[in-house]
Amino acid sequence: DSAELAAAGLGGICTSGKAFKLDNTFGGATTAYIPVSGVTGNTNPHTMSVYMRSTSSARMVLSSSGGTNWGTSAVYARRSATVTPANSSQQLVIEAAPGVIVWFVLNQLEEATFSSSPIVTEGGTGTVRAADIISMIEPGGLSGGFELRCDVDLERLSDPVDRCIAALGEGAIDNAHLLFVGPDNRLIYEMRQGGVLRLTLATDPIVSTGVKAVRLKSKDGDYALETAGLAAASDNGTYARPNITTGLWGSRFDGSKYLNLYMKKAFVAAA
Repeated sequence: DSAELAAAGLGGICTSGKAFKLDNTFGGATTAYIPVSGVTGNTNPHTMSVYMRSTSSARMVLSSSGGTNWGTSAVYARRSATVTPANSSQQLVIEAAPGVIVWFVLNQLEEATFSSSPIVTEGGTGTVRAADIISMIEPGGLSGGFELRCDVDLERLSDPVDRCIAALGEGAIDNAHLLFVGPDNRLIYEMRQGGVLRLTLATDPIVSTGVKAVRLKSKDGDYALETAGLAAASDNGTYARPNITTGLWGSRFDGSKYLNLYMKKAFVAAA
């Protein structure tokens, strides 16, 4: 399926040009399925994901525990779902309705509440990905005020924990500027100084996935947080501000609440 894989931008990952194919066009009157080797092993939340295309209705499920809705995509598209397994022996299963052909690649089952980028190794069994932590180089000069802009690709909404977009401060969350997506899908900016929460700005909930252009301005008398389609949150007060000596993209200073999404572009400068 090399032409379709290349058209979807997967040719550099699926270098063989081949995909798995489930063909349910041979007179079958019931759903056909392929269980993928490997079980959950416990009942913690798991996320399954796959790139798939189909001639009509197909879906991905975690055995008897639920999964994606039935759907059709003529080109390869990533589908994912987070499910709590009914027991420790649940498997990722690809299903095709009667008369349907499904092609799929890069199937993953992970003990996590998000899907990581594809892990391509021979076999793939037991592969562990270390979290990426991206540091801002010499962010000095931002303590008096800064403007931050970034494009974040929200593949999913309503994660159970915060997802940190950026952190600037002295290396601890008690003295820091934190920009993140909350579990309720709001963009949130918090400014903490001396262990005290000095300011919070929050937008209305984001209602759709896709790339979001986020802008934060943090300066006394001019605080603003916005993204397209939502009313901006703002404040014109004056507050005790934390000193900025270091910064991170996609992670907090305590090494938790990672972004777990794709950041397309990022920019920060003194304001």
